[in-house]
Amino acid sequence: MAQTRDIRNVALIGHRGAGKTSLVEGLLHAAGVINRIGSVTAGNTVTDFDDEEQSRQLSISAAIASFDYQGKRLNLLDTPGYADFIGETYGALRVADAALLVIHAEHGVEVESQRTWNWCQEYDIPVVVVVNHLDGERASYDEVIEQLEQRLGARPVRLQLPQGEGHGFRGVVDLLQQAVFGAGKDKGEVPADLAGTVEEQRGALIEFAAENDEALMEKFFEGEELSAEEIISGLKLGLNGRSIVPVTAAAATKDIGVQPLLDLIVGLLPSPADREPVVGVKPNSSDSVERAPSPEAPFSAYCFKAVLGEGRKIPLARVWSGKLHSGDTVQNTVKGKKERLGTIGTLLGEKFSDVQEIVAGDIVGLVKVDAETGDTLSADSNPIRLPSTQYPAPIIAVAVQSRSRGDDEKIGAGLNQLREEDPSFRYERNPETEEMILSGMGDMHLQVVLSRLRNRFKVEVDTARPKTAYRETLRSKAEAQGRYKKQTGGSGQFGDVWIRVEPQPRGAGFEFVDEIFGGSVPKQYIPSVEKGVRARIGEGFLAGFPMVDVKAVLYDGSSHPVDSSDIAFQLAGRIGLENCIAKASPYLLEPVLDVWITVPDDYVGDIMADLPRRRGTVMGSEGSGGMQTIRAQVPANEMATYATDLRSITQGRGSFRTEFNRYEEVPGDLSQKIIAERQAQREQDKK
Repeated sequence: MAQTRDIRNVALIGHRGAGKTSLVEGLLHAAGVINRIGSVTAGNTVTDFDDEEQSRQLSISAAIASFDYQGKRLNLLDTPGYADFIGETYGALRVADAALLVIHAEHGVEVESQRTWNWCQEYDIPVVVVVNHLDGERASYDEVIEQLEQRLGARPVRLQLPQGEGHGFRGVVDLLQQAVFGAGKDKGEVPADLAGTVEEQRGALIEFAAENDEALMEKFFEGEELSAEEIISGLKLGLNGRSIVPVTAAAATKDIGVQPLLDLIVGLLPSPADREPVVGVKPNSSDSVERAPSPEAPFSAYCFKAVLGEGRKIPLARVWSGKLHSGDTVQNTVKGKKERLGTIGTLLGEKFSDVQEIVAGDIVGLVKVDAETGDTLSADSNPIRLPSTQYPAPIIAVAVQSRSRGDDEKIGAGLNQLREEDPSFRYERNPETEEMILSGMGDMHLQVVLSRLRNRFKVEVDTARPKTAYRETLRSKAEAQGRYKKQTGGSGQFGDVWIRVEPQPRGAGFEFVDEIFGGSVPKQYIPSVEKGVRARIGEGFLAGFPMVDVKAVLYDGSSHPVDSSDIAFQLAGRIGLENCIAKASPYLLEPVLDVWITVPDDYVGDIMADLPRRRGTVMGSEGSGGMQTIRAQVPANEMATYATDLRSITQGRGSFRTEFNRYEEVPGDLSQKIIAERQAQREQDKK
């Protein structure tokens, strides 16, 4: 069992293609865990073990590589860089103590580089930047460092220098160890032609280290030499305080810069013991409670995802405090029940290795435990509920329908299980359009979800563009009679009402008002009229969409002492409302969204030109570090394919989010088209 201070939980984050998975392979090889470095293209890496990942040659799920090195336990979390699977990164950062932000030396700081950096700031996670692919033809170490300052507002500190760049890249000069590292474990002295540069950069590095500690700063200004331990101590203070961002150099596929990076993870990155206490609440209470990152504290663990396979589910959990043995009993404070832990183990990709005891800081898999993503496992005697992860909102949706009758339940059950693996997609029924809606972070995200549904649960579905939730409303006041009379021998049916309708302010909803005086409509039948009116208002009049922002006033009517009844006045209310609406100029409303689009400066013109074609209105923009965020308002129907369209416009370098703003009138020509299509569909459904 590793001690808490000897654990390193490190997430590898960054844009797709930066080389995160290749870097994990190199680190595993350098640590002696694997004998041969795998490649993404060959489909034989440790962390891309899923069939979907191997066929698409990209990471889809966050995967763990746990191993021991120099007396430390390293838990590397390899995360996807493709925007569609960025929710996996969000979940992984929740349980990491540090992050390696891997940046492509040719492409520099990209959209997902910036987004994941922002998440690290949100979670207070120290970041080390790895400038990878320095063997690329257009690679530039200095340019990336400049972008870190300008685009991220970071304060980069060079820990290494590249020995050559582009096709001439052959090693890294480590300023801490004052040595040159080539491929693998090749290590040599600093060449004479680099001695001056190394001395200058090492001096700057030492100054950065000294500024974080008064004693070191005093020693530095007095001209005394700082020991290697003192330099590391000062850098740790700056890193953990997030005042500096150490920068390293690498070419992972050439196995250059990997060994010194491994040494850096062990020697510089924080352990779980360096974290602040985690804050939660007592179950069934709002009282806050803390857990120190110590084995001596009461046990607590957070389930951040699950791995499905071979007919079993393995919840993955980060232990925040305490210690536990296999067979011990804990309380699931979300489900409110006790659990006896079965097999506990570490993961190296898909390989599971049993362990008997876990301590604060461990990241492990739990077998035969009924826990779901977002659950807290806690000491029964001192329970805590930790906050669940709030994933980014989905940006694309499709309507799904089973190809075979009776498969709807299988679809729901399958998607519920898949959400254990991937909580960033949603599946729900839209009560207005009566469609089952699957939403996610991008087109490929949904493709992967449906592929897994098909392959694992043997369910085939068809997809379609979701229907837009339009509304109907009125332009003017109107009043009309609603009279229902039926005589078929014996007692008949009779109900008679007068109703007035009035448009209301946007967002007011529907209001029914009783203005009957003198009993023209008996008191016991007024709820019947309201029931009929409310039922009819929900069915719409133009195209079957619910009517909103309308007041319906019942102000007169008549009854029959024998023939009047509940159903008669319900029907009279429906008829009266229909007669009113026909005279009150009904029209269609459509949902309008607030949209925030973030793109590099080079694509602002393309975005500005595209928005008017979507009937959008630009509300403003603001820029920082070579990126612009454009704020606009766009009808929801025009945003249905925007995730795919934006990726095409920006070559995958843009991102966006939306929020509902309001409903507004649909333009006339489009309104007539929508009404005609809706009527045609309803006729088709009757056949």
